[in-house]
Amino acid sequence: MIDRLEECPCLCHRGFNLKHCVACCQTCPVCHKNISSQHFEAHSRCHQRDLEQLILKKVEPRIRLAWSQDTASPNCQKIWSRKNPALGQCAVTALLVQDLLGGELIRTEVSGYGSHYYNRLPSGDTADLTAEQFPPVTHIPPGEPRDREYVLNSPGAVAARTKERYELLKNRYATVRPGQ
Repeated sequence: MIDRLEECPCLCHRGFNLKHCVACCQTCPVCHKNISSQHFEAHSRCHQRDLEQLILKKVEPRIRLAWSQDTASPNCQKIWSRKNPALGQCAVTALLVQDLLGGELIRTEVSGYGSHYYNRLPSGDTADLTAEQFPPVTHIPPGEPRDREYVLNSPGAVAARTKERYELLKNRYATVRPGQ
């Protein structure tokens, strides 16, 4: 009988609140090969991009369900709707994606729209879950890395209540399930 279950710290399960009796999975979630726990970290690096895409595929629907008018940037809240749910969600979404996958927060300026945040994942790939807020022909230029402190506490972030909106999004993400 298993007395003690521990939250799984594996990259493939981080943020999913899965419990296992061992500290690491024994099967790769990408190639499904058996792996001894001491080799999982090295093996997961071989499949970093695949793992990131697998995790994004699982978390993106939950993030989208957690978006609301209250989690949007204040200057977007009056025009936010379920027709364009990504509107004004970039900073808080990038912070949550970083929580789940690691990597860097990237800030850029989108002509005609202002600042925009997205993620550079540990593999080097980018993930921009809120790019759809812009018209399809919009060019999103490469940006510069910003640390969490800047994204949460810069003067612009304070004015936009980014920390408060991020906490709200994170709490909603933790409770929402696709199909709700």
